[in-house]
Amino acid sequence: MGSDDDEDAVAERTFVPEDESDIGEDEDEDDCSPEERTLYLKDPIEQRQILDEIADLEKSVPRVVEEFVLIDRLGEGTFSSVYKAIDKDYHNKWHAFFGSVRSSEMTNTPLIQVFVAIKRIYVTSSPSRIQNEIALMEDCKGCRHVAQLITAFREKDQVVAVMPYHKNVDFRQYFTTIPLSGIQSYFRCLLRAMRDVHAREIVHRDVKPANFLFDPDSGSGVLVDFGLAQDAIHGALKSFSREDVERMKDILAEAREKSKGPSDRVGWLAEETRHGIKANRAGTRGFRAPEVLLKCEDQTAALDIWSVGTIMLSFLSGKFPIFNANDDVEALMEIAAILGKRKMEKCAQLHSEGSSVIWVASYLTRGYFY
Repeated sequence: MGSDDDEDAVAERTFVPEDESDIGEDEDEDDCSPEERTLYLKDPIEQRQILDEIADLEKSVPRVVEEFVLIDRLGEGTFSSVYKAIDKDYHNKWHAFFGSVRSSEMTNTPLIQVFVAIKRIYVTSSPSRIQNEIALMEDCKGCRHVAQLITAFREKDQVVAVMPYHKNVDFRQYFTTIPLSGIQSYFRCLLRAMRDVHAREIVHRDVKPANFLFDPDSGSGVLVDFGLAQDAIHGALKSFSREDVERMKDILAEAREKSKGPSDRVGWLAEETRHGIKANRAGTRGFRAPEVLLKCEDQTAALDIWSVGTIMLSFLSGKFPIFNANDDVEALMEIAAILGKRKMEKCAQLHSEGSSVIWVASYLTRGYFY
């Protein structure tokens, strides 16, 4: 009957029954490896949702069915979803690549399953953004502790990228209990990735625990998700003329004086006539560097290092996330609560010709910080 066929198809997906007591010791699922059984650990409602997504991906991109067996969803974001899959043709590709000599050597070698991560980039992403991500991942080939692009292909408006699968644990499960040696391994891998990526004049722009897949057991991690990454040149400190310095000092002194007035006199003008600042604000809340919050136009790889420092602060304080502001103004105030008002004003002076100085002075001199 048709209904029985449908149930068999679901079973092939290793879908866990709602009544786990129905699973016997002789069931086929017991022969699966732990990596194949991750779907079992999820809520039945989530399992059905994942299976629907997998079915939709297989229908939209037939090549996925030909070469891979999708078994679970690893994560999802605004612009993409990532799935765990088994590469069906891995060993055939291996033999074809290394030739008959290597093939004969592996004749008696048991074949193991090879897992990959398949990233489905949503059609809502602009073509230029998708092209940029694929190109930058190609440029990062050979970078240590960076997810390597195996291949990418397109089916009409659907784009899929294939990368090696890396076992990892959710950051929240270990950041308060991991030993010092584990923290050292974490940042050894992350900073090596940063050095190699920055050496290629690429800024990741979204460094955070969710984008650094770390396995505490092996002490290895990889940097992933270059969806917001950009080409960039390491910047030098901006040079100012004496006139610029004196003008900024006057602006800052005026802002401080105005901030001493009543609170209802401090803030934005009802009808702002000054020219607005346009700058890249890409990143995740809580991990954006001051130059991003201040809308600095000259952003460099230093903003990635700020994000790394924020992660380190979570390890040291046992709190995650450290910063959790609702908007840029609150984010600046959270940072100023740690660094102090004076340092934030100096930061604004370095990154702007005056607009950011006024912004920082206006909001940080209202009696919140002393």
